[in-house]
Amino acid sequence: MISFSDYRLADGAVDWPRYNAARQREIADEVATGKWCSRCGHYLLFAKGHRDKCFSCKALDQPGECQHSKFIRCPACGRSFDPSEQDYYSLYADGEHRITCGDCNHQFEISTRTSYTFTSPARLAPAAAAPEDEGENGND
Repeated sequence: MISFSDYRLADGAVDWPRYNAARQREIADEVATGKWCSRCGHYLLFAKGHRDKCFSCKALDQPGECQHSKFIRCPACGRSFDPSEQDYYSLYADGEHRITCGDCNHQFEISTRTSYTFTSPARLAPAAAAPEDEGENGND
């Protein structure tokens, strides 16, 4: 794995264009060996040594209903698209949405489900234990 420290210049700055080019080559190699999905870029747990797609991207190629966290598939022509690349930001709202395919003009309905994860701060150190109740007058 490349590191930005490998691309430090004499003055301590990083040569970002060279680093980014090297990182893009590294990503292309990792996609070619099946470490990352060739369609959506998700990490593949068990690399097969060749270019591959994740389970969700493979489902986009099948005729049945499918779910994907990045792509929408037209049921008529099979074209898949990323709504963020086409300014369909309203599709990220929870619920049902009616859209038209940009390739075949077929209208269809998709369902969006949103999920939230809450991160709480670390727990505080426990306070000193309070003395136990020893009765009304302190003597039991």
